[in-house]
Formats: sequence, C-alpha cells, structure tokens
Amino acid sequence: MVSCPVCKINMSDDGTLVLPMTEKIKIETNKLVHKGKTYFFDSTDCAREFAANPDKYAEK
Repeated sequence: MVSCPVCKINMSDDGTLVLPMTEKIKIETNKLVHKGKTYFFDSTDCAREFAANPDKYAEK
C-alpha cells in the first residue's frame, strides 16, 4: 500500500486508486519521480501541489 504524499489517500502498490465500492474499480493515478523515488498521486491537483514544492512532501 502506498499513499499520496499530499493528501495521504491510500492506493495499491502499483499506484492505482481502488475505490471502496462493491466492485473494485482501479483508476490509474499520476506519478512523478523526485530524487530517484517514484511518488504516486490520487489526483492531478495533488501532483501539481507536490511538483510546486516537492521537498515539503517528499519522504525524508
């Protein structure tokens, strides 16, 4: 399980967002690489927020 570094929503390890419904629906998410580490985001807004200030959200 991975989580969006901006809003902390959990996603599967491959970065897909699994919606909590009767049938699981996988949605491709956004991803960015920062300092050699891949980060997954549940939305374009979160990816943009991270890109604007990656050191604020990147794991240390």
